[in-house]
Amino acid sequence: MRRRGASVIFVLAILLLFIFTGMLLFMFAFWEKTTAKHLALRAAAGYARTAIQRAIWELDHDDRAYDCLEDAWWTAFAGVDVDVDGDGERDARWFLVGHSDGAVVGRWAVTIVDESARVHLNASGTEHGGAHEGHATWEIALLPHVWGPAAAPAVAVWRSGSDGKPGVAGTDDNDNVAVLSSNRIDDDGDGLTDEEGEGIDEPQEFVASRPWGDDRPYLSRADAKLAPGVGPALWRAARPYLTVSSYDTNRDASGSLRVSVTTAPVAALREACLRLGYGEEEAARIAACIADYRDTDSVPTVLATSSGRVFGIERTPYLNEVDGNLPARISVEGEAVVVEEVGGHFIELFNPYDRPMNVGGWTISGVLTMPAAGGTGTSIVLPPGAVIPPRSYYTIGDSVKVLIRFVPRMPPVPVFLPTREPAGCDCYAPILFVCWGGLDGFGPYQLFVPLFWPFLGERPLVVRDASGNLIEETLFPRDTAATTVQKNDPRMMGRDAWFQGPTTPGFPNAVFAPWTGGEVDPVSGLLTWPSCFVVKDGPFATLGELSRLFRGQQWRTLDFWRSGSDSRLLDRLTTQDDPSASVPGRLNLNTASETTLLCLPLVDPARAAAIRSARPLRDIGEVLGTPAAAGPQGILSREMTRFGFDGVDNDGDGWIDVEQEKELAHHQSGDCAQRGF
Repeated sequence: MRRRGASVIFVLAILLLFIFTGMLLFMFAFWEKTTAKHLALRAAAGYARTAIQRAIWELDHDDRAYDCLEDAWWTAFAGVDVDVDGDGERDARWFLVGHSDGAVVGRWAVTIVDESARVHLNASGTEHGGAHEGHATWEIALLPHVWGPAAAPAVAVWRSGSDGKPGVAGTDDNDNVAVLSSNRIDDDGDGLTDEEGEGIDEPQEFVASRPWGDDRPYLSRADAKLAPGVGPALWRAARPYLTVSSYDTNRDASGSLRVSVTTAPVAALREACLRLGYGEEEAARIAACIADYRDTDSVPTVLATSSGRVFGIERTPYLNEVDGNLPARISVEGEAVVVEEVGGHFIELFNPYDRPMNVGGWTISGVLTMPAAGGTGTSIVLPPGAVIPPRSYYTIGDSVKVLIRFVPRMPPVPVFLPTREPAGCDCYAPILFVCWGGLDGFGPYQLFVPLFWPFLGERPLVVRDASGNLIEETLFPRDTAATTVQKNDPRMMGRDAWFQGPTTPGFPNAVFAPWTGGEVDPVSGLLTWPSCFVVKDGPFATLGELSRLFRGQQWRTLDFWRSGSDSRLLDRLTTQDDPSASVPGRLNLNTASETTLLCLPLVDPARAAAIRSARPLRDIGEVLGTPAAAGPQGILSREMTRFGFDGVDNDGDGWIDVEQEKELAHHQSGDCAQRGF
C-alpha cells in the first residue's frame, strides 16, 4: 500500500511540475507577445505622432493666400498606397521608418482633408432641393446625384425635427419676416421672391449652434444614416463628400475682415476700394453706386473728390439732349439790323427705366429764363403731374423767341416774342439763354447784349427733384447752330459725356450707340440696351450683382469676366450683414471634387471639369476664366459664360444673351463657393 501511495504522489508531482512548467512557458510566451505588442503599439504611437507633427508642420508653413491641391499639405502626403480616411479611395502614400542598420521597422501615412471641399450637412440643401439666386449655402444641393433625388431632401428635412420645418413650425423664430418678405431676395431658393409669409419656416431659422424647437443638428456625418431612405450603401457612397465642420471666416487673402455691401457705410466702401488700388474717382463712384443700388430712395449719392463731384446711379431720368444755340435770321428794317432766333431752345430728359417717373415740380437750373410762370429767372420748373413714361423722353421747349435790334450809335435792344418751338414738346418755358458762347448762328450776337453777359461763363445744368435733392449736375460743350449736344450713355455726366449731333427731340439721339462699351451686341443692341439699367432698391443677393454697377464710362459696368479688372472686389467684399460672423458650408473651388462641385447651382459636369482643369484659382474672379486665353482658362471662360451665347433667355428677364446672362453661372454659385479660400 505504501509503495502504491508513493507512486501516486510521484505521478502527481510530475504532473504538477509539467503543469507549472507549461504555465511558466505560457506566461513567458504571453509576456513576450504582450511586450512585443506593447512595444509595437508604442512604436505605432510614435509613428502616428511623427505623421501628425509632420502634417501640422506643413499646415503651419503653408504660406499661400488660398488652399489648393498643389500645396505641400496635400502633395507631401498624396499617393495611391493606402486609404487613410476610409473613403474607399487610396489617396496617401507610405513613409518607411528604418533602423540604424538599414532595416525597415515601420511605416506611416497621413492625409490632410480640407473640410470646405465637402458638403455641409447642417448648411446645405432645402426640403424642396431647389436653387434660384445662389444667395446662401442652402442652395448647395445635398448630393442628389449621389443618393438620389428623394433621399437628398429627406436628409435636409431630418435636421428640422419631427415637424419637418426649421425652428418651430409656423413661427417666425428669428423675427425677420418683415425684412425677408420685402428684401427682393429669394431667401429660401424656392424660385419665389418676397412671397406671402417669406421669413417663416425659412432655412435661416435652422441654426446648428442654437437650435430652435425640435431641430436636431447633425453632430457628425455618420448621423446622415438616421435620415429616411439613407441605407448603408447610400451612406458609403455619400460619406467622402460630407462634413459638419467647415466654415468661412469672411476674411480676404490679406487676413482682413471683409466689408459688407449690404450694411457698410459709404465711407467704408470707398476706403475698401482705395485699398484695392482704385483711383479716387473710381473708388467714390463704386461706393456711391453700391449705396444707390441697395437703398430704397431715388436720390443719388453724391461724393466729393479732388476733381469734382461723383454721382451714384439711382432710378431717375437724365439730361439727354440740349439745343442751346439756334440758327440766326438777319433782316434789315430801315437803319436797324434785326437778328432773330430760328426755332426754339429745348432741353430733353430721358427715362431709360422700366417704370414711369413723376417729375412734377422738378427744376432745371443753369439757364436764363423770363421771370414768368414756368421760370424763375435762372431755372425751369416742370409742371405738377409731369410724368415720363418708361423708356421715354420729356422735352421742355421754348415759349420765347429772342430778336436783337442793332441801330447805329445805340446799344443793341433785345425783343422777346411768344412762340412754341419745337413743336410737340411736353411743356414749354420762356428760355432766353442756354448755351454759353455758341460757335455760330445766334450765339455770337448774344455777346453784344448785357442781359446775357452773366451767363457767358461756363455754367453747369443742374437738375433737382421736387424736394430740392440734387439729381444731376453736368457741364456740356459749345454747340453749333446746326446741331444739338446730346448723350450716348445717359448716365454719363460732365463735358465729355456730350456729343454734337442732328436735332432729335422726343426720339433716340443720333449718337445713341449702346454697343460702344463692348457689353451690348451691335446687332441686337437697340433692343437689349434696357438690360443695362438695373437699380435694385434692395440688398445684394450675391456679389455677382456688383457687375450691374455703372463704371463711369460709356456703356460700361464693373468687369468681372471680359478683362477681370474688377474681380479684386470679390475677395474684399461680402453680402453678409455681419462679416464678423463665420459662414458654415461655403465650398472651396480649389479642393472640391467633381462630385461636390456638381452640388453648386448651375454647375454641370462640363463646368465642373473646366473648374478643376483651371485650378488653382488665385482669386475667385478667376472662376470666370479668361476669354482670349488658350488652354484651361479659355475653356473655363467659355463654360462659365455659356449662357450668354446660347440664344436663350436663361434667367427669364426678357433679354437674350445680355451681359447678366454671361455671368449667370457665377452669380448663382458665387456666394455658395467663392469664400472657400
